[in-house]
Amino acid sequence: MNIPTAKNIVPIRRYLWGTIAAITVFIYATLPVMRGVLRFLYRHLGRGELSIAVNIMIIVAMIAFIAYLLFHRRIRNPFDIGTVVLIFFATGFSLTVIEIPEERVHFLEYSLLGSLVFTAWSLDLAGNRLYLVSLAFTALLGGIDEIIQYFLPNRVGELRDFSLNLVGGMIGIVMAWVLHRPTAKLKTKKSVVGNN
Repeated sequence: MNIPTAKNIVPIRRYLWGTIAAITVFIYATLPVMRGVLRFLYRHLGRGELSIAVNIMIIVAMIAFIAYLLFHRRIRNPFDIGTVVLIFFATGFSLTVIEIPEERVHFLEYSLLGSLVFTAWSLDLAGNRLYLVSLAFTALLGGIDEIIQYFLPNRVGELRDFSLNLVGGMIGIVMAWVLHRPTAKLKTKKSVVGNN
């Protein structure tokens, strides 16, 4: 197992925060045009077909997540199995509430952002601070998203949408926790970084 040193933590940190910034800018920049894109897709694919395509994307993402966990032996005990089952039920329940395919894509985007934010903060934080800061930062990104939509003529910023963004982010945070177990590694990283 490679233990990160001070030299290779910096590029990882830059890469993670750069990816988070790029995804966030992409989400915010596409808000004004997404309604038109959605209308185009409805016209050419049909609402039902688009909904099925988005559901297939979500199912593929969940299968890839499980395959990764199994292949890399990340599921070690009944608690891990319970956590993965909880992620699936939370995702399934959330997606039954979300009727518009575009909102489901938004849900996936914020799951990805939550996962990346948690992974990035895990390089510097541990314990409850890691979870709270990750959740607060993801909530901030989702809140800014809804504020931008509130001021756009063809969009609506709603508390319900903010809640869905936050739930997506929370699921991403739990997925990142299952994948990385950062608190155990952080002590090792800090001791290695401190000794260099």
